[in-house]
Amino acid sequence: MIKLKSLLMEGMTRQHFEFVVKLLKIKDHEQQVQFAINFFKKENPRFDENKFRKAVGVKPQKFAGDSASGPGDMHVPF
Repeated sequence: MIKLKSLLMEGMTRQHFEFVVKLLKIKDHEQQVQFAINFFKKENPRFDENKFRKAVGVKPQKFAGDSASGPGDMHVPF
C-alpha cells in the first residue's frame, strides 16, 4: 500500500487524474476498456493490447491494431 500512496503523491499528474475521471464516466465496460487501451498506447508504443484485454476479462479483438480510433477517442466532459 505504501507504493500506491507514493505513486499517488509523486507520480500521478493532472493528465492521469483527468484520465481516471473520463474513464469512470463511461458506462459501457467495453468502451471503458477501449478508452484505456487508446490512452495507454499513446503513453507507451509497446503497450500490449491483447494482454491488457485478457487481464481485464475482455476478449482480444481480431485485429487489435485497428483500434486506433473509436470509443477511446470520444470526448467525455467533466
